[in-house]
Amino acid sequence: MAAPVFVFHGTEDDMVPVAHGHELAEAAADGQFIKIPGAGHNEIPLLRLCAELERLKLFEK
Repeated sequence: MAAPVFVFHGTEDDMVPVAHGHELAEAAADGQFIKIPGAGHNEIPLLRLCAELERLKLFEK
């Protein structure tokens, strides 16, 4: 069974290049790249994360 793949990637990530996040999302059959402006590798602002998780609920089937 296939499942969507969501790749969250901070624009200020100094460990993994943003391009790699794009490539990972594109490699998935149902991938989506979600850019988090200003976030680093392990730092997504809580309010932004909550908003994205609420948005992802729309993908439930």
